[in-house]
Amino acid sequence: MATRPQLSLLPRQLQMTMLTGRARLQRLMPPQSRSGLQAEATGSSGSTEASEQQSRDSVAHSTLQMLSVRGLLAAGAHLGHAASEQHVRMTGHVFGTRGGISIINLDHTLAALRRAAGVARGVAAGGGTVLFVATRPALHRLAVDAALACPAPRGAFVTKWIGGSLTNRARVLRRSLAIPHSPHIVVSAPDSAARDSPPRSRDPGQAPPASTAVRDALPALIVILDLKNNLHAVREAHALAIPVIAICDSDCDPALVQYPIPANDDSISSVGLIASLIAAAVREASVF
Repeated sequence: MATRPQLSLLPRQLQMTMLTGRARLQRLMPPQSRSGLQAEATGSSGSTEASEQQSRDSVAHSTLQMLSVRGLLAAGAHLGHAASEQHVRMTGHVFGTRGGISIINLDHTLAALRRAAGVARGVAAGGGTVLFVATRPALHRLAVDAALACPAPRGAFVTKWIGGSLTNRARVLRRSLAIPHSPHIVVSAPDSAARDSPPRSRDPGQAPPASTAVRDALPALIVILDLKNNLHAVREAHALAIPVIAICDSDCDPALVQYPIPANDDSISSVGLIASLIAAAVREASVF
């Protein structure tokens, strides 16, 4: 497989073209963020309103920082796989090639992020559970961190997908390890022999368990950070009419999910940026 080029190796014309999306950032941002969340109350509103306004400004600023072409470019979100591995349905999302590597169009990435963030915000506003899925070991921490950053109910699944985790969850997730500081994230035992064992608690000092999943209710939205490793999860989600947001690298089929985000799914910084953005959108729904 060809090695992905560093940003410095990209021609300046390509870099500048990809950065044109920054001028459209204000248009792409949600109305709350574009307006800077200016307070409508007068100075006599009191310290409580001031504190709430400060919290809102902080959330909006965080989202603004993440939702930018420059940030995506710095994170390496534009670097796809070898051009020879490019999926035919990703052609429209690829800007071109450089050194045999597909270069993802970050304007498309930014638009897809805006759409996905809006979906996540709507689900959270309705009290739905957002489930983050990342079964590649390097991405485990990102999925768990994104889930913990969201208000409850939330969840993450970070091992090989167990068949029936959604469609037969009453049995598959019967044995679970509750995380004390976050009762809405539970750990499922992947081995079939352990499924009939009674639940047990986990010592807070122990290392994070191998897998986590939502136990008590179906998620209203699934966010997949490594699509090609979780096709079974996609099929189960489709069977239950659960919408899916997924990062789609240049070798993925974006038609598999309702809300594909064209971006590099191998870079920790790229995946982390996108996961953080979606988590921020979920938090916004609880703030406003």
